[in-house]
Amino acid sequence: MENKNLFRLRRIRYCIVKVEYLANKLHSYNNFEKQWVEQDAIIRNLEIICEASYK
Repeated sequence: MENKNLFRLRRIRYCIVKVEYLANKLHSYNNFEKQWVEQDAIIRNLEIICEASYK
């Protein structure tokens, strides 16, 4: 069980790093709205964080 929790925590941390990187790359909400690939990536990583933290 401990390994499973550690794996989930690492996955959450990795997704947070990706979200931060993408958000910083876009600089503004207007750019976020225009860049659908980055938008999808950020949203998907937030979903993964939610799913990993729920279990």
